[in-house]
Amino acid sequence: MIRFEHSLDIDRPPVEVFAYMTDVAHMPEWQSGVLEVELQGAMAKGTRTRELRKFLGRRLEMEQEVTAYEPGRRFGVKTASGPFPVSVTMLLKQRKGGTTLRFKGQADTGGFFKHAEPLVARLAERQVKTDLETLKDILEGGATGSA
Repeated sequence: MIRFEHSLDIDRPPVEVFAYMTDVAHMPEWQSGVLEVELQGAMAKGTRTRELRKFLGRRLEMEQEVTAYEPGRRFGVKTASGPFPVSVTMLLKQRKGGTTLRFKGQADTGGFFKHAEPLVARLAERQVKTDLETLKDILEGGATGSA
């Protein structure tokens, strides 16, 4: 089982951070592994997305289910179908001048990447950190993309 957390401060209000990061149209802008996303219904707890991602040179098709949807506060997803179970929660907290975003994730690589789990853990953690820094850059106006 792979587990990791990462926090960062974003100089935008929680409601704006939440709106941008939960809009599937923006996911490929800030999540480097996302190739395509299709939302199945309106974004809410229980909604599913179909995603095509690339990780370690492999194309992975997965269906994610929204497990938490509290605008401006909390967003979570878990794998409903795909090569291995993944669970992610993002907590947003108001701070002076913006938002503290805390990412918590875990994955069970099982047989899919089991032989390389330590490497997979390091690469996944690095990718999450990079993706969250990209999110911060976009929202603070430092990267191309519309907030």
